[in-house]
Parts: sequence; structure tokens; C-alpha cells
Amino acid sequence: MAAECEWVCSRGGAHPLAAKETGRIDNRQVPGAGAALGRPHRFTLLRQQEVCLSDPRNPIPRCPAALAAALRFVPLAPLSLSLTAFSRKITKKHPDLLNRLGEYSRAAFVLDPTDLPVVLLLEPNDGAPRIGLSRRRVEGAARISGPLAALLGLVHGAFDGDALFFSRDLVIEGDTAAALALRNAIDDAELDLAHEAAALSGPLARPLKQIIAFAERRTGLCLTRPEDAILW
Repeated sequence: MAAECEWVCSRGGAHPLAAKETGRIDNRQVPGAGAALGRPHRFTLLRQQEVCLSDPRNPIPRCPAALAAALRFVPLAPLSLSLTAFSRKITKKHPDLLNRLGEYSRAAFVLDPTDLPVVLLLEPNDGAPRIGLSRRRVEGAARISGPLAALLGLVHGAFDGDALFFSRDLVIEGDTAAALALRNAIDDAELDLAHEAAALSGPLARPLKQIIAFAERRTGLCLTRPEDAILW
């Protein structure tokens, strides 16, 4: 028997109309109903995460303090070079990612994870992207700020982007059209950063996936794309 289900995929601070979806789903997909069926399906886990995030007692998880502390001291140049190389591998595999940016393919985007002591400057450069990390404030055509968990969840299609922006869990500054172009390009690419990293790891792919899965469970960060990620 199907059951009515309403949920809002954001923190409790979001307006109830910000990102509401009402539909009919099988009881096996209702959070809690899968307990009697043994191990829940990944779709059920995603729904559970959405309902959890809609509860004001369960805010979007913060990045582990240990990672934030480490980033205060580690050299950023090697990390920037690694992220640049990684981004170029991704854009080579997903050429439409940059094509969707259109007139903003040479704009600079600042991604500001507010629970980390660094910001990322993403420069698409017409297909030769560059990512730089900085501990200082940097400027770009648009800035998207918010917890790392919200930024990763948006990339992986796990959170409702409209609700995140409406509730100001994510905040856009600067050229809104540029920020929306970046968001739409990422949505269409359906990226899975963990999968992309594992694909570049050769024989280390299997242990890397295990490490990522462990980190995801321990931190609550969305490090992979859910199998049933929602298209917004």
C-alpha cells in the first residue's frame, strides 16, 4: 500500500514551501518502514537523510575539526596542484560540464566552505580549469558559501539546492546568474567525486573506496553520489 509523504530537504530553518515534494511512495521507501525488511535500500537511506535534515535538531553536519585544524598548517600549493589535475581529468571525461557554463566559461568562482579555514578559487579557463586554495579572502564573479557538507551534497545531488539557498545554508554573493550557471552545469554532469578519484587510482581504487565509505559514515559528509540521487 502506498502512503502519502511530505518532506523538506533542508535544515529546519527553511521555509516550509521552499522545497516540498508530495507524492505517493511505497511503504518500503518510508524512513523506518524498512527496518522490518532487513538492510534498507540506498534509496531508503537517502530519504532518511532528507527527513533528518528537515529536523531543526539535526542541522547539516559540520566538517570534522581535525580536518579544519590540519588545513590551517599544511602547505596549500601541493593541494591546489592536485585539485587542478583532478578537475582537468573530470572535465576531460565530462566535456559538457564546461560547455554548459556558456559565457561564464572564463569566470572565476569562489567556493567558500565556512567550516574550513580555506576557500577554493575555481577558474574554468575554457576547458583548462585551475583550482587554487587560499587562507585569505579571494574575489571572483560569484561566491557560494556554506558548510562543506552542503556544498558536497549539492554536487552529488543528495540535497535540494533550492532549499539550501532559500534557507541560506548556502549563500550566493556576486553574479547570481554565474552561480546558477555553475550549479546547473554540475547538476547535469551528475558527478561522483569519489568514483572519479577511484577511477584515477588504478590498483588502489578498491582500498580508496573503502576509505571513502568509512569517512562518509564517520563524518556524515556526502562523499559519494547516492544511487538514487534526486535531480533538481
